[in-house]
Parts: sequence; structure tokens; C-alpha cells
Amino acid sequence: PGTDYKRAAENATALQVALEDALKKPFPSLVEDVFGATSSLYQAFPASETYIRFAKGFEEDGTPVPHGGRAYPELAASGLWTNAEDYANFVRQLMACAAGKTSTPWKPETAALAFEPFLPVRPGTEDSQGEAICFGVDERAGKRYYFRGGNTRGYYCQTWLVPEKGNALVVFTNRQLCWKFTNELRDTYFEELTR
Repeated sequence: PGTDYKRAAENATALQVALEDALKKPFPSLVEDVFGATSSLYQAFPASETYIRFAKGFEEDGTPVPHGGRAYPELAASGLWTNAEDYANFVRQLMACAAGKTSTPWKPETAALAFEPFLPVRPGTEDSQGEAICFGVDERAGKRYYFRGGNTRGYYCQTWLVPEKGNALVVFTNRQLCWKFTNELRDTYFEELTR
């Protein structure tokens, strides 16, 4: 325990079932409770009238993804359809709760767990990044920050945040593996993010 960590859709699926059992709600309705958003939903296969409001995905070479994007059946791991504004609002609320500035939608001590490292940052090692409950942890120029990214066919996103400062940078793209662009934005705004 505490020496290795692997992300897997199966872990998120087990958490999804546990949440549904504990809260007596279907998982898709939890997005409304957590995000408080009207532009986000958890659905493996959104209905066509719903799906049209989301940006269509593109391959790395710029060609459109057939049908606009790919759907995944694992709701908790890969079923979130959202936009940068809703996700940034979620991150803002999580940081505010963790700092004790609000108690909605989570208790401050619960939100603080999202940033509790269980694998430390290990500078100078091959895999130097640490892990917290909800985010990766890293350091640059002696400044700690948290991150989480996601990609699926036709989409790529990254989030960097410094909870104690209340700062975050959220980047969503509708082009697969657009990491060079997102990293350029991170590098450009890193000082402002950690200030």
C-alpha cells in the first residue's frame, strides 16, 4: 500500500455502483447534484437531440471523428459530457470547499481529501509525479500544483490547479491528443497560476 497506483475504468465503475447504492440515485442524476449544471450530463450514448449541443471531435490529423465522437459505456470513468465552463465551475467549488470557504456541495473535510497526496512527488525519479485522491501532483521550480487530464477519440483536455491559491487553468479541445497546445498554455500561464 502506498507504493504503486494505477488508474483503471474498473475502479471508477466500482465507485459508481457504491455511490448509487449509498445515495439511492442513478449515477447520471449525480452530475446535477455535483456540477449544478445544465450543460453537463453522464450518458454513454446521448440522445441525438442532446448530443448536438456538444462540440464534435476531430482526429489528431484534423479529420472529423465519425458521428462526431465516441461513446463509452463506463459512465463514471468515461461518460461525462461537459464543457470547460461547467468543469471550471466544479473545480472552483471543490477548491473553495477544501479551503473551508463554503460547505456546499461538500463538507470542507470531504473536499480536502481530493487534494490529499497518497503517493509523494519524487523529484529526480523516472516517474516523479505524485498522486492525490482526485489529481496528480507535481512540482516545478519548487511550486506544487495538481493536474488531471483526459482524452478520448476526438477530444483532449487538461486541468492544472493550485488549491491553496484558488487558481486553476482548464483547457478543453475537440481534437485528439492536442497535448502540445495545452502544455504551451500551461507553460505560458504557470507563473500566474502559482502566484
